[in-house]
Amino acid sequence: MINYTPTISYKSRLFILIICLTFMVSCTVTNNLYVTNPNPMGKGNSEGYLGIGAGVKAKIDSINNTTGKISFTNKISNAPILSVGGQWGVSNQTDVRFALHLPYVLGGVGLRAGLQHSFMDPSAKMNFAIGFDLGVVFAKDSIEIFGSKSSLYRETNGGLNADIFIPFGVNLKKDISIILTPRYSFNRIYIREFQLNNNTSNFNFGYPALSIGIRKRQFYFETTAIYYDRQVFPLFGIVILFKN
Repeated sequence: MINYTPTISYKSRLFILIICLTFMVSCTVTNNLYVTNPNPMGKGNSEGYLGIGAGVKAKIDSINNTTGKISFTNKISNAPILSVGGQWGVSNQTDVRFALHLPYVLGGVGLRAGLQHSFMDPSAKMNFAIGFDLGVVFAKDSIEIFGSKSSLYRETNGGLNADIFIPFGVNLKKDISIILTPRYSFNRIYIREFQLNNNTSNFNFGYPALSIGIRKRQFYFETTAIYYDRQVFPLFGIVILFKN
C-alpha cells in the first residue's frame, strides 16, 4: 500500500500568498453587518449565521515613506469583513446577541456582544425590539501562511464601539420578512502616530445608521446607509442562517 500525501506546488503557494496578502491588510474595522431580528428566539432557542459584509474604518490620508508618520483628518471609509454570529433566547422575549468578525478576512479580529428585548410575541405579524451591542477590534502586526510570516501594514491599534438599535419587522409570509433598523453607533479607534511605534491618538466619532434587511428562508440580505460628516456611506451584506 502506497501512502500519498498531496502537496501544493511552489507556484500555487505563491499565488495563494499573493491573493491573501492583497486582502489581508491589518486594520481596525468595526462590524456593520448587523443581522437584526426583532422576533424573539424564545427561551432556549437559537440561530447562527455566517456572512460577508462591510464595516467602517478610519481613512488614513497618507503615510510618510521615510519616517512612517501617519497623517489623518477624521475621515472614514468602508472595508470588507467576514462575520460569524448568532442570537440565543435567554427568556421568551429577551435574546443575547454575539458576533465574531474578521476585517479584510484575516487582517485582525473583532468581537461583539449585546442584548435585545422584543415587545411582541414571536407569532405576531409585526414586531419591534430595543437592544444594544458592545464591541472591540484588535489589529494584527503580521500573518503566517504556509509557515511564511509576513508583516502587515499597521495603521491602528484597535478600537471600541457601542451601538443602540430599534428594529421593526413585518412577516410577509411564513419564510419571508422585512426588517427596518435605525441605529446609533459610538466609536473609538486608536490611530498610530507612526507605523513603527505604539503611540496613538484617539479618533472618537459617532453616526446614525439605517438598515433594511430581507429574510427569505435561510438567507438574509442587508443594506445599510451610514450618515457621517454630511456624507452617506452605503454598506451591503449577505448571510446564511442556521437554526437549531
